[in-house]
Amino acid sequence: SIRRHGFSDPSIRVSMNLYGAPPLKGVKFVQYRASRPVTTTVGAALSLTLPLGEYYSDRLINLGNNRFVLRSQLGVLHQRGPWQFEVTGTASFYQDNDEFYANTQLAQDPLYFIQGHVIRSLKRGMWASISSGYSFAGESQIDGVPKHNDDHTRYLSLSFGMPITNQQSVKITWINADTNVIIGSASDTLVLGWSLNWGL
Repeated sequence: SIRRHGFSDPSIRVSMNLYGAPPLKGVKFVQYRASRPVTTTVGAALSLTLPLGEYYSDRLINLGNNRFVLRSQLGVLHQRGPWQFEVTGTASFYQDNDEFYANTQLAQDPLYFIQGHVIRSLKRGMWASISSGYSFAGESQIDGVPKHNDDHTRYLSLSFGMPITNQQSVKITWINADTNVIIGSASDTLVLGWSLNWGL
């Protein structure tokens, strides 16, 4: 067993709507939603993971990954009253890690992920959701030698969120992941998140 304490790699993300609701704030957004109970929105996003987390080249298990990761996303959201149905596709592109374990180079093919969500709005700003996803590809090479570890992982998730103030909310999520390869893993993860919205 081993323990790591420190910071992992941070990420920055930008997103925009390509089709659907115009950019609105606060009361105007609520009014727009109330007057249009059925809407469809198409959006895109880019995120960049920065190699700033704790990393040691002489250790195999690290909190950081010592490489940039660029992720592009395209999603469709259909709103029908209190229900939301969302499908999102993601492609992740990895920089080579030239300081991998034992003075080797780690390269990785692009990884693709498709996910779907069904979200139900509840009273007092609360909501619940069920999600599923599947990731594939992303094989690694160490010094050019393929590792035959391409991903075939299915995900199942349940979430519940609620506001605590007008600008703050909390979310709890359970995630089950099962890697369908010869050498893989099955995991259950519990996540507690806190969000702050300063745009209202």
